[in-house]
Amino acid sequence: MISALVRLALAGSAVYVVIQVARVEPGLAFPIGILAAVFAGLWLSSALYDEQQAMEGLADNAAITEDIGPHMAALAVEDHHDRWEDQ
Repeated sequence: MISALVRLALAGSAVYVVIQVARVEPGLAFPIGILAAVFAGLWLSSALYDEQQAMEGLADNAAITEDIGPHMAALAVEDHHDRWEDQ
């Protein structure tokens, strides 16, 4: 996955290309600018969506760990006592 900063840098590169095209061929600057803006907007919104999904996944993992943590610790203690009694 491409990070949001890389996507932002690539979007900035697209803006630079549009500026350069505007210098060489002023008639193409507007259509290329519109396409670049739409593309950059979609790309950056997908980056933000990816980041949001990642953060929700981390929150879900933390909640699961908190729910299972004490239970698993109790099972580990019981298992340790059972093994100690078997020896």
